[in-house]
Amino acid sequence: MHQPDTARLLAEAHARQRAERAAEALAFCDRVLARDALNAAALHLSGLALIRAGRAAEAIERLERATH
Repeated sequence: MHQPDTARLLAEAHARQRAERAAEALAFCDRVLARDALNAAALHLSGLALIRAGRAAEAIERLERATH
């Protein structure tokens, strides 16, 4: 089975984030991070989604990882 590429998954995550669908955005980010745990864009976007979902502690951890 063909795996979607990272850019498409991140585009889907961005679209969900803009639509205020944090859980869906996070799911797309997690798919990217499952393949590349250091993907800064996915870490950043998932941090934003976690903030929107009210999960501040997890958000901080991901945002810190995105900047290192």
